[in-house]
Amino acid sequence: MNDMKKIFSILLLFVVLTAFCMAENDIAENSVPEDEILLVDVPVYIGEDNFIEKIHARAASAGRDQPLGLVLSGGAARAMAHLGVLQKMEEEGIIPDFIVTDSMGSIVGLLYSAGMSTHQIYDIMHTFPLGTLFQPKLPTQGGVLDTSQFIAVLNGLLGDVNIENLKIPVAVVTEDLISRRMIIFEEGDMYKLLLGSIAIPVDFAPQDYRGYRLMDGGCTNLLPVNVAYRYTDRVVASSTLYTFKQNLKNFVTIVNRMQDVSKTRAAVHELKQHDDLVWLRNPVEKYSFMGFDKIDEIIDLGYQCASENIDALKAVAESSVSPETIKEEFLAGREEFQKKFDDYCREYKKREVISLNEFNTMLTVGLSLLGELPNDYFLNDYNYVYLGECFGYKTVRFNLREYWFPDNYGLDSTFSFALSDMFRSKSRGLIDFEDNKLHSGYYYTNNEIVYFSYDNFGVVPFLTIEGKLSDEFKDEYSFNRVGLNGYVGDNKFLRYSLFGFRENQHVDGIGATAYMQQHLFWLVNLDEKVTYRMPIYQSKTVRLYKNDGVRGDTKTGYFDRVLMAASTFYIQPDFRPSLAEAFIINDFGIGPFADFYYFDDCFFTAGMAMKFNVMFIGIRPIKFLCYGGWDFKEREFFAKFSIGTEF
Repeated sequence: MNDMKKIFSILLLFVVLTAFCMAENDIAENSVPEDEILLVDVPVYIGEDNFIEKIHARAASAGRDQPLGLVLSGGAARAMAHLGVLQKMEEEGIIPDFIVTDSMGSIVGLLYSAGMSTHQIYDIMHTFPLGTLFQPKLPTQGGVLDTSQFIAVLNGLLGDVNIENLKIPVAVVTEDLISRRMIIFEEGDMYKLLLGSIAIPVDFAPQDYRGYRLMDGGCTNLLPVNVAYRYTDRVVASSTLYTFKQNLKNFVTIVNRMQDVSKTRAAVHELKQHDDLVWLRNPVEKYSFMGFDKIDEIIDLGYQCASENIDALKAVAESSVSPETIKEEFLAGREEFQKKFDDYCREYKKREVISLNEFNTMLTVGLSLLGELPNDYFLNDYNYVYLGECFGYKTVRFNLREYWFPDNYGLDSTFSFALSDMFRSKSRGLIDFEDNKLHSGYYYTNNEIVYFSYDNFGVVPFLTIEGKLSDEFKDEYSFNRVGLNGYVGDNKFLRYSLFGFRENQHVDGIGATAYMQQHLFWLVNLDEKVTYRMPIYQSKTVRLYKNDGVRGDTKTGYFDRVLMAASTFYIQPDFRPSLAEAFIINDFGIGPFADFYYFDDCFFTAGMAMKFNVMFIGIRPIKFLCYGGWDFKEREFFAKFSIGTEF
């Protein structure tokens, strides 16, 4: 390739290598001395004396002769069944005196013990998508997913917290990579211990804390009931074990299954040791560990399981104090926290970015090939693959990335920020090279006043400036807009935009767009898009853009007006094939479409469309869209395929 491309490639490589070299070089001695090798099966308990004192004090205040312990297993998405279990127990006034957690059970157990309701924990999962909470990064510390935004959300809601100060005492089970011993923390920084407890190998980096290098305790034992029996004979265990059918000829599945064998075997071994254990075997074992789109079903099954075992739960939790009194004391202060929770979530929905408390960097990867998926850009219709870094602090984000494609090569950067719940801004700049020379450029900025944005309704004034640059860095074409964006409904099922525009500095006009996604009946969902633009003066014409989303072979160009209505009726069955549960296909839909257009004349297209997402470990989707049909004006068939994503 040309010299300019070599220079940029070297610069990008330098940035990537520097990120690796800047990783904390604090490698501890990874071998265990010979005189300690026989201790690897002996657990280490940290903060136990204070923990014992607290749980017996809670038991006494509840009128029990022994503390009531609750063990929450790991299980990724399946562990959301614990929310249903806790909800039913709370309704019955059965509040545990302590909780033992590991892996995903730690997220549920720690947040519940910190004072969050089960509904609030559920709302976090829906308000903040997994792809927002966990983003890909360079594995300089041993994990490919960044957790800074996840912790920033929790810190924004709860502040700095130590687990010994939680409303319910918690024992967090982890594994130490250095000593190879199980470490049970009953005191310490909640966020460090939470991240250590969920640190699944490869996905999340180990957590260095108090001289240990902590990993997911669920890697060796999904249900550590013996930890609870160390303190009491009143124990409830909520399990989310695994019987999901897999292809045992796939090498990734084989590795995962071998790990599952050992941790499930350890859990079952401990279950069989205690005949008096109240075992809530949640019927979620056939769900994928990445089935986060099935959370509602999983929670309902947990609630159902607790309901079916309510007599056993009441018996093990028997006390001389009424359940109503215990429940009332536990719920004290929750209304005040609910207000703080609602305010935080409302502000996030307006600014659409998580405020980071510390400076952070994240890997950014994206692609858009063989066509354009819907976006807010009218003039940027490049095909590209890019790689770069995102730098973030508070609500400011800056991306610098290099992109490649046979026809394009260059640098792409974005800058965005938000001011509380009032204002948000996003800008983008692109420099394209060809044959070692500047070929073209592109700029985009969008500014919005989000003060009038609410849960079910919003009106957002905006100003967008967009343009293409020539090889001399002069404006080649521009399309600027000012107007109102709005939405209606809980999930913004109807979104619209009303605006005035100036096109290429000499055409003034008005326009509107509307998007609707609505469930109709059975498995049928409607995707609808309507676009209209016209010049103010009849002597002028307006441009049809590639990103308007015209289906068919109609060429872009200039017309008296642009009017289009595109309707797709997707049949969306519950179809979720996966490859070793690392890559999962979801949001699959297939069905007919019918599009009406009016430019200089009316015409009509119809055909079939198919869409689906490929999720990598449940984080961000790679979106696929293809369609084919008949253009009634041109009297010919057409077909198109698009793929795109952004991390």
